[in-house]
Amino acid sequence: MHRIIQLSDLHFGTVNAHVLNALVHTLRQLSPSLCIVSGDITQRARRSEFLAANAWLKTLPAPVLCIPGNHDIPLFALWTRFLHPYGRYRRYLHKEVEPLLETDRAIVIGVNTTTPFRHKRGIVSDAQIRRVEQLALDNAAGKGVIVVAHHPFHVLDEADEDQLVENHEAAIRAWSAAGVDLILGGHIHVPYVYPLTRRYPDLPNPTLVVQGGTTTSYRVRRHIPNSLNVLDLYPEKKIHITTWTYQSKDSGHADRFTCAEKDMWKTV
Repeated sequence: MHRIIQLSDLHFGTVNAHVLNALVHTLRQLSPSLCIVSGDITQRARRSEFLAANAWLKTLPAPVLCIPGNHDIPLFALWTRFLHPYGRYRRYLHKEVEPLLETDRAIVIGVNTTTPFRHKRGIVSDAQIRRVEQLALDNAAGKGVIVVAHHPFHVLDEADEDQLVENHEAAIRAWSAAGVDLILGGHIHVPYVYPLTRRYPDLPNPTLVVQGGTTTSYRVRRHIPNSLNVLDLYPEKKIHITTWTYQSKDSGHADRFTCAEKDMWKTV
């Protein structure tokens, strides 16, 4: 079994310290082979926030693959926003905004859906679609193919439809045909797993959307607690996904993340 943890929307600058401490202990217990962070690592792309995020990410018990979110581009410093939107991100977190990583069981492909010309909604270009498509088609070893973006490719609530990444249907159809198994996202702070064949019954591959909530920020939505996703990859492309949510301490236990009832199997 090969374990990958999805963290999302950390929002350093608005981090709940109790949640962060509980997360450290949980990650040690889960012993992942890889940690994925699906964007919005900072709250306002300030230098101090990137430094804090960088220092914390270095403490994780596994390699980290991250991609930027819309909050990782300066909002008010317009000169920097439009001329060097990813300058601080590249300096303090990762030189690549679309990283590619291959493990024993998976090919993980980062897709940058942010743009300095939009404050919230993202976009995936035709060139990005073709890049992922080709990487998935080149998967001769038959590994699981995971795409990581920030903006969602499917939403459950009508109120979130304006946050769907532009050009999402074209990407879904091309990537499913090429063999992409999972599309990980964040942005809307609502965790869920959704089989895209429910929305697009003619898809050739049962691709899943795996949305992350906000893992450490106090900016939770709809009273949904902080959360992370655990992806367990087994032989023959069998994938088990669970969502773990934060519980504050009470008389019976300390602050912790626990496995929620949500779970899903994917077998190709």
